[in-house]
Amino acid sequence: MKKVQLVGDLNNAGGSIISTNQVLFYVDGVLIATTGSPVATHPEAHVGAITSGSPGRNLFINGVLVVADQDPDTCGHLRATSLINKVLFVDV
Repeated sequence: MKKVQLVGDLNNAGGSIISTNQVLFYVDGVLIATTGSPVATHPEAHVGAITSGSPGRNLFINGVLVVADQDPDTCGHLRATSLINKVLFVDV
């Protein structure tokens, strides 16, 4: 099982999730990230990347896939394990 990603979590190149399209579900007061969430500019000139999620998962918010640790962003970097101790996990 993987931990869900939240707004502010980093990918393995230091790109944080800037915001997300959903506004209903939080963990420890921070919004859960869904696919299509913008990622901050980070090394290797990656500008305009978004979270993409991984197929085969079955956790959605309003029909949009939730992003989890190790999911790829569109730039190719993987979502890093969050520093926040989250309580919500998703099946791989």
